[in-house]
Amino acid sequence: MNRTVRRHRARIGAVLGLACAIGVVVTPASAAKGDKLTAVVNGKKLKLRNKTVCAGYNTSVVSIAGGTKFHHLGQVLRAFVIACDVDLTTAALPVSPSICSIGYTEQGTSLHHPTSRAWGSTSTPDNPVIQVTISSFSGGRVRGTFSGTLAGETGTTATTVRGTFSVTAVLNGNNCTPV
Repeated sequence: MNRTVRRHRARIGAVLGLACAIGVVVTPASAAKGDKLTAVVNGKKLKLRNKTVCAGYNTSVVSIAGGTKFHHLGQVLRAFVIACDVDLTTAALPVSPSICSIGYTEQGTSLHHPTSRAWGSTSTPDNPVIQVTISSFSGGRVRGTFSGTLAGETGTTATTVRGTFSVTAVLNGNNCTPV
């Protein structure tokens, strides 16, 4: 088998693997109409709704994740995650946790030139590079805003991010299941 065919098979495998890894859906039992995560990442709008957004919490952390679904080759799959060190059941709201992380990825699904780029930052009391504010938590729905600067992986410049979320969160777990 020649080298070109092997390279193409490797690319197809990588693209399909990325598509499966990025896509998330909410289980039917926990799907909630109105779940959304909206963001502006380096000037580009990202809107994730309903079955592409999920969240979970326990007595020490809350996490929110979302991603675009795979529809066709050539598409750019985008995924976003927010995690904060806060107990939603006892926190006085609104609250801006001092320790939070935000991550964002873009996966190009081109057959011949698949790409992968990632950005992320963690805020600490000594280094508040991102700001997450949880404005309300009622009936399992967590709402809030976020903003900041995400550091790029090697060879990728930093990017700015801001947005909002309103998601039904599941206690002691999450409502995300792989595609």
